[in-house]
Amino acid sequence: MTSSARLGRHEVDFDDVGGEGPPILLTPGATGSAADLRARFDRFARVYRLIAWDPPGDGEDRVRDHAALALELLHHRGIERAILAGDGEGALVCLRAGLQAPDRVRGLVLLDVPAGDAAELDRIDELDIPTLVVQTESGGARPHGATRDLAAAIRDARGVHLLEGPAAAVDPTREADVDPLIREYLESLPA
Repeated sequence: MTSSARLGRHEVDFDDVGGEGPPILLTPGATGSAADLRARFDRFARVYRLIAWDPPGDGEDRVRDHAALALELLHHRGIERAILAGDGEGALVCLRAGLQAPDRVRGLVLLDVPAGDAAELDRIDELDIPTLVVQTESGGARPHGATRDLAAAIRDARGVHLLEGPAAAVDPTREADVDPLIREYLESLPA
């Protein structure tokens, strides 16, 4: 069931479902939706608490603004620490939230990090948060070489996976490729 919260000047819709385990905040990219990203993580909802939200479409600095809203949403739900998972621009939002409040972020799952210059990518070496990166050929249009460079800058990389083929990481056809990587990563996190 979808709920909403007033966060600053925004009314934000979200779903809060799943198990009693550690919470995972799901942040979709600019062209995706919470439903798309939640579909990728639904199989983990028996154990993990999933909070899927759709950030507002406006903002001068969307990544910075959405990161602040993500942290506000966690506070609104009474969550002190969470795993943050994002797709496309949502991956940058997760990175920014980790930079803003590393003590609130238990882990990062970055799916199809977008290509291009982003302040968050320039500062990724500042993070000491367990991080999983899954990059597809089409998702984010980031060349695999750039993804390898990104991975080299991550202090606590728990896996950097470069997948061939045109389907994005959230695409349902990627279940066999992506879900085991997410499961292994989640199981690698300290209790």
